[in-house]
Amino acid sequence: MSYLASELTPYDSHKSFYGKAVEYYNDKTGEYFLKSYSTIVAKITPDGKIFIDGEYSATTRRHIYAFAEKHGVSIANIKEMRKIIEESKGTVIELE
Repeated sequence: MSYLASELTPYDSHKSFYGKAVEYYNDKTGEYFLKSYSTIVAKITPDGKIFIDGEYSATTRRHIYAFAEKHGVSIANIKEMRKIIEESKGTVIELE
């Protein structure tokens, strides 16, 4: 598989995630993946559905919010994120 990697940028007042949030694009499936620090934490499918692998630190949540916003997916708050996490159970979220 072929992946294109790019550093994710914040959508808040911060200037950078300093290389701690990297987005991967799978050019075969059209899926986007978010790697926060050393862990793949989320993916977005070509139809705009987001899957989140679990509840993470405040910083990783900021990465997830920025990743979602970049792709036009709205996550209003932590309660909504927890709902997405629950709905994501059983979904494989990893680079193949």
